[in-house]
Amino acid sequence: MILSGSSDKTIKLWDSCSYSLLTTVFHHLSSRRGVSCCVWSPDGTRFVSGSDDKTMIVWETQFFLEIATIITIDEVDCVSWSPDGTRFVSSHGDIMRSIMKVWDAETFLECATLSSPNEEISCCNWSPNGTHILSGHEDTIKV
Repeated sequence: MILSGSSDKTIKLWDSCSYSLLTTVFHHLSSRRGVSCCVWSPDGTRFVSGSDDKTMIVWETQFFLEIATIITIDEVDCVSWSPDGTRFVSSHGDIMRSIMKVWDAETFLECATLSSPNEEISCCNWSPNGTHILSGHEDTIKV
């Protein structure tokens, strides 16, 4: 399965063999720019979508149902699951106030906030063993 988020505020699920569209969900409706990111959990049973409407939505994949909505203080730029599926990290903000937040994947509570003053974080990802988080900036990558 392939998951996509779009500027038209939709999340689409595609068949990865035939590339045919399986379903479409309209969400993040208060967004100006649509769905900025969506990412599968490692076990494929859930995914998270993020948007400039300052929300992340956790979905279950069997029936495409919303499990939780997490309201953040800044636009959501990127989300990445930890390899063991117990946490996910999100990046937010702009050059003046750029942060990453680590979330518990069961309680949806914030576990940690990591800041990067004066550097906009455009993307984030876990290391394969789950011990480090990478952050991508305009011209650097940090661990």
